[in-house]
Amino acid sequence: MSYSIELKERLCEIKEKNVCCHNAFLYGIYTSSMKNGKMTFGSEAIAKIVNSRFAEIFGLELELEKKPKKCALKTENTDLLEKEYGFPCDGLNFGVAKCEGCLSAFVRGVFVGCGTMNDPKGSNHLEFVIEEPLADELLALLEDEAVAMKKTVRNGKTLLYCKSGEVIQDLLTYLGAMKDTLDMMEARITKEQMQYASRLSNFDYANIKKATVAASNHIEAIKILDSEGVLMRLSPELIETAKLRLVYPDATLEELRQKIEPPISKSGLNHRLKKLVEEAEAITGRETRK
Repeated sequence: MSYSIELKERLCEIKEKNVCCHNAFLYGIYTSSMKNGKMTFGSEAIAKIVNSRFAEIFGLELELEKKPKKCALKTENTDLLEKEYGFPCDGLNFGVAKCEGCLSAFVRGVFVGCGTMNDPKGSNHLEFVIEEPLADELLALLEDEAVAMKKTVRNGKTLLYCKSGEVIQDLLTYLGAMKDTLDMMEARITKEQMQYASRLSNFDYANIKKATVAASNHIEAIKILDSEGVLMRLSPELIETAKLRLVYPDATLEELRQKIEPPISKSGLNHRLKKLVEEAEAITGRETRK
């Protein structure tokens, strides 16, 4: 079962405190999904819940029509709903909204009727596949509630969509889906932690690679100095450093500096190693490989 279907089932189970909000929720479903006398949903569970809620408000028992991957509520007589709500293609009937909670209940119903949302563990994407003029009216309504969505057309269908995690969280909160808001926040934190860990890993790898190349250059330079009989004519400090680098080829500068008696700073050790490389380059007339 998709995340969208599970979300819609949870939205359907939210019980409105006022009858007017219950009615506004059903109006959202009706105006966003009613076509040719039927409302189609992605699961039988959603259809049954919606059916029971229409029966509770209107005493209306709709016919359940099952299809593969879909389930519809069908009626031959839509007069009762049209009298209460008007025709879906006529735009919003704001007379249905009787209190402050009615608008969020209405949008919740619209999402159940025509919305989809990706699993928050993946990419952020929420959309309403909705016909005009409802699309523009819903867009304006959400903007008034500080939920900014965008409008586009795909395959001849009008869509309101959002790819911002923060905006989707705001919309879920507005719809009353607090559990899904919290789940999304948790998924977002998990993704950020994984990205941070990946960056640290890449940073560590880059540093290790850089240190390995540097150590290889040091050893190559020391071997050149030794083969040319120059190494033992250098200062005692450089000779000591060269011997330690040969004995501990994989040691970091921090590890290597502590083996010198008395220990010197990393910058002091780095200066000595660079001096060894420069002495080798003076002999060969070329830079050691980078």
